Amino acid sequence: MTMTKKLSVYYHIWSPGGTDLWKLMVDEQLKRIYRNGLTESASIYCAINGSQANRIAEYVSIYDWLNVLDVSIDESEYEGFTLKRAYEEAHFNPDLKAVAYLHTKGISHMCGVRDHYSDRKFRAVNSWRHQMEWGILDRWREAVEKLDEY
Repeated sequence: MTMTKKLSVYYHIWSPGGTDLWKLMVDEQLKRIYRNGLTESASIYCAINGSQANRIAEYVSIYDWLNVLDVSIDESEYEGFTLKRAYEEAHFNPDLKAVAYLHTKGISHMCGVRDHYSDRKFRAVNSWRHQMEWGILDRWREAVEKLDEY
């Protein structure tokens, strides 16, 4: 299949302070983006906020295909920090055909920021993240094709 559409992927990274668990999740997600060929077919953008934003920015700097748009320790916008950039491009770039969005889903649950979760709930949150990644990253070609139909 020849991909003729201009695509953009927006990746929101946040992590609470006091943990390095984000490294595992971010590493997995960035490798999944690369492994699925998105770096060849899409512009990959990232915005990072939270108390560890500068550490995370340094960590992801090895990926020359990842365009870091914003880095801030201010957490007040939550995911809106990244979503506003995706919104702007979707509305003001006439050449853009599709936008994908993903984030560090469940990191607050995994790092104990929220109330203590049972093992069952922890597994459910992690499965939820994997489902998001499967639909957005593993099946992106099928999703883009469906945009022509719907």
